[in-house]
Amino acid sequence: MTPALRLVVLAVSLIAGEMAGFSVPQISCAWPWVAAGCIILSLAAWGWRIRRVLPFLVSVYGAAAAMRTECLRVDALERHWRSGCGGSVPVLELTVESSADTFHTDKGGEHIGFLSHLGAIPLKVALRRDGSALESIPSPGERWRCAGWVSRQEMYPGPFSRRMFWGRQDGLAVRVAKPSGSFRRMEAISDSLAGCAAIGLGWCPDLAAMNRAILLGRRDSLPPSQHKVFAKAGTVHVFAISGLHVMLISLMLVRLLAFVKVPVRLRGLASLPLLAAYVILTGMRPSAVRAAAMAGICLSAPAFGRKGDPLVAWSLTAILVYGIFPHRVFDTGCTLSFAAMFGIVVWLRWVYPILPEYCRKGILGGFGVSFAAWTAGVPVVARIFGCFTVGGLAANIAVIPLATCLVAFGMTGMTLGLVLPSVAALFNNLAALMVWLMCKVSVLVAAIPFSSFAVEPWPWRFCVLWYAVWACMLLLLVRIREWHNSKSCCCTGSVHV
Repeated sequence: MTPALRLVVLAVSLIAGEMAGFSVPQISCAWPWVAAGCIILSLAAWGWRIRRVLPFLVSVYGAAAAMRTECLRVDALERHWRSGCGGSVPVLELTVESSADTFHTDKGGEHIGFLSHLGAIPLKVALRRDGSALESIPSPGERWRCAGWVSRQEMYPGPFSRRMFWGRQDGLAVRVAKPSGSFRRMEAISDSLAGCAAIGLGWCPDLAAMNRAILLGRRDSLPPSQHKVFAKAGTVHVFAISGLHVMLISLMLVRLLAFVKVPVRLRGLASLPLLAAYVILTGMRPSAVRAAAMAGICLSAPAFGRKGDPLVAWSLTAILVYGIFPHRVFDTGCTLSFAAMFGIVVWLRWVYPILPEYCRKGILGGFGVSFAAWTAGVPVVARIFGCFTVGGLAANIAVIPLATCLVAFGMTGMTLGLVLPSVAALFNNLAALMVWLMCKVSVLVAAIPFSSFAVEPWPWRFCVLWYAVWACMLLLLVRIREWHNSKSCCCTGSVHV
């Protein structure tokens, strides 16, 4: 087994162990014993020189980490939830992680809402605005001390789903810390770039909003109707700052460094700070962090005399992300990003080289990559969203090239907007044209009968069976190709003799 495949086995073992740990919440409080057992087994394997047990030990570590996270989650909910029978109202210090918005509840009353986290539990914070002592509107990066309780009801399926934190009307809501100077500077830069992305698009605010959503991840002003169309067509991934965006940004940075004569071995390392800055500016979403980590590993490989291997980069990134944050296995965006990227890596590594030449380029080549990402993501979408989107296979063939042009035009327009607004308007309108074409393609695909239909959420055994069947088909295809090559070599050798 090659080193790359060993890393894949370790990553899969870690994720499997975490899923096993989360599946037994009744015994999550026993996580110290599981962790101690993992340490004892590791020492025994090292002392007795037992080999090939590392995947098992990694899975045990994953189970212990998941059980600890589950125990902390339950404890946090018990401490910060007030039952209908009364009780003391907990006071929390929460970090504002999004722009504040105003909304009204069914019972009446105006609230200020923003996103935050209680440990590993994502929250939607709702603070009463009318009739309360709310001193000002919360801003991203600030810390607020709030009195209230966490709702038991999950907003979406899953134990780590977002929950509501309801602030009391007569409770405490006080700013205790303002964002740091570096955070404010990054926020100001992001606001400036968002303004540059809308230069020349005053004639159509919806296209300007979609430009900002795709380029900077700002979805607050995104038209809900357009988002639903993209979701039904299976092309909503273009709104996630992930592999496509990071790949294009990396390529642009490397070419820029090549233009200024930076040595080949140092181009990757030199582009990492700018790549990290882009991820921070776009909100450090899990899919963007995953893509940036993979790009960083591949780009920095030449500096150490190695060739970048996407499979190794995927495995190391999965081990780091899920090893440090076990609850990310329930993060839809993170899981779907890892699954789709793994499908693309497997396709390019094992299937692409054995295809005929005419299947590697043009529409067929694009369909192959789209098919690989779709195949890997089907169980995730079917289990979480309860839908089966077939139209995305055809839509992505057109949408991905359009999104590539959009990111290139949009990034150029945002950069030029700081110095040459008139030229930036031209590139922004070209990006808007790509957005318009993407909308038309998505609307057309969404209108096709059975392009997307609802299914019962898949159980875990269906998901495992889906991946097992495709793994067997891939192995069979590779074996057939190896047999065909060996037979051709034998025939050539006989003729030569």
